[in-house]
Amino acid sequence: MLKPQVDEKVRRVTEMLGRAEEKHYPVVLVRVADDGGLWWVQDPVQMGKGGYFKAIVRFGNDKTPSGTKFQVVVVTPRFSREAVGLKPGNSLADLPRGIARSKLLSVELERPGEQKAQGAE
Repeated sequence: MLKPQVDEKVRRVTEMLGRAEEKHYPVVLVRVADDGGLWWVQDPVQMGKGGYFKAIVRFGNDKTPSGTKFQVVVVTPRFSREAVGLKPGNSLADLPRGIARSKLLSVELERPGEQKAQGAE
């Protein structure tokens, strides 16, 4: 993942940039960091040249407070059978096994003009 960076403050809907090996199909997954909740499959990425990709990533919903921390990971299935269950809007209790993935990226939701979530630092 190239953008956002570790611990960066993000908007609820944020553009993400990354790079994956060619012939792989990156899929972005997001979850709230502090409760070990479900991983939410994001909309399909837009592939560019050289393995670069762009994705629109959603952090929480309209009621998610500023200061909420999230984790992001990109999994890169090579075959359609590896992508089973990775449809946009689906949720997963655990990350898929046997599929290459990025390191976890932690980010924080920022809503301009709003107070931070209680307990968020």
